[in-house]
Amino acid sequence: MVHRLLEITLQYAKDLHKVNLISKMDVYVVVSISGGDKNSKQRIKTAADHGGDANPMWRFTTQFAVEEAALLQNRLVLDFELKCERALKDRAVGEVHVPVKDLLDFPANGGAGKQKFVSYQVKKPNGKPKGQLTFSYRFRDKTAAAEPPLPPVEEPGSVSMIAYPVVESISPCPAPVPGGYQPAGGLTPLEWLPPPSWWGYPPPPPPLPSPPVHGYVYPPPPPLMQLGPNWWIVDWRYDFRCS
Repeated sequence: MVHRLLEITLQYAKDLHKVNLISKMDVYVVVSISGGDKNSKQRIKTAADHGGDANPMWRFTTQFAVEEAALLQNRLVLDFELKCERALKDRAVGEVHVPVKDLLDFPANGGAGKQKFVSYQVKKPNGKPKGQLTFSYRFRDKTAAAEPPLPPVEEPGSVSMIAYPVVESISPCPAPVPGGYQPAGGLTPLEWLPPPSWWGYPPPPPPLPSPPVHGYVYPPPPPLMQLGPNWWIVDWRYDFRCS
């Protein structure tokens, strides 16, 4: 698809419709091209002029990629929307619509590719004319947009193959050590570890016998006599004696 580059420089506007009764207007412009492919919709906004009021000046340059076929068929329109920047909500000042083919057919002064200055009447939102917009433009050389690559064509009888990334091989686990299990990570088995620092000392001595208890000693409980299954009786004939 062939495109042509359109360079536009917004110069100034004068005698615009005043939408602010007391304060000065801060006017900016939104530039776009309509009538072409929806995927190639372009929209650019300038900075607001905070001191020009009804006679703003921008000196703002931008570029648009214009489809050559739509340009020659006179389907493209260059749209200028002039708006006043406000605190709550911006307000429309006026608008200008220019067919792009008119700019292409405009006689060149000084040769092709030279900058041309044009002025168009601004219309208020109600359609009445008020003010004038001046801008300059020029067309650049044609460029061919890159076409998307076509899918590969498979010959009859061919088999599609999928290439997978090469994965680095992982070394197998080391062979087990005879006589025991070798831990992972290069650790030393328990039987190979050196003896602890306390290894070789004699075992601790046996505990000392408890001292004799002096005083009153409780006798053991009296014996029980079994009269039958689950029947028991205490033999009170047991002789209680103190030591």
